[in-house]
Amino acid sequence: MAKIVPLLDERQLRTLSSRAEADVYKQCLPLWGDDTLVVFSMPWIRVGAYGQPRDGETDFVIFSQHHGMLTIEVKGGGVEFEPESGTWASVDRHHKRHRIKDPFEQAKREKYALRDFLREQAAWRKLGLRPTIGHAVLFPDLADASSLQGPSRPGPIIGVRQDVSRLSAWLEDVFGFWAGDQPTIGVGHEGLKVWIVCSANQSKSSRCCHCSSTKKNKNEFD
Repeated sequence: MAKIVPLLDERQLRTLSSRAEADVYKQCLPLWGDDTLVVFSMPWIRVGAYGQPRDGETDFVIFSQHHGMLTIEVKGGGVEFEPESGTWASVDRHHKRHRIKDPFEQAKREKYALRDFLREQAAWRKLGLRPTIGHAVLFPDLADASSLQGPSRPGPIIGVRQDVSRLSAWLEDVFGFWAGDQPTIGVGHEGLKVWIVCSANQSKSSRCCHCSSTKKNKNEFD
């Protein structure tokens, strides 16, 4: 069973505002065993290009000894994308549309926030790690998300309803995409220990990740 932070029981999961996130949370528990850490609803603060702090929250971070790191946005309900205007909307059960942020841009920003936070940690820098790092978006209520694909939204980083029940296999596919032609590179035992300490400190103090980079590289810790 994967280690998950924070550890929520059934009663607490029922109180979550997002049923989709609760469903994904449950599927994270059996992932890969104790060589995997899942952080749910991780807050962060990132300093933008003009020095202005922006706060945010990552739905799920997967931290694997063998595969690397992923930031995942989860969007429940119906989701639509309007190519002409570049706008996104969620569709509720009453078929009412609500404008939302681009979930792929959110996941990408969160990936860089995570990368930059770790770069600031002396224990992490000492390890000299260059793990596979990527982002993905999961739509638990959609059977088909092909209409949402685009140049910055390739199919391999998009998950749908059937991928929730096969979460481990889907995550391996996502890690494989970000690794490209090379094998995935994990964080190893020591890297996982560093992040567990960071997560524990964050949980105790309710502090966020403070990040300053605006670099837009595709993947690694360059």
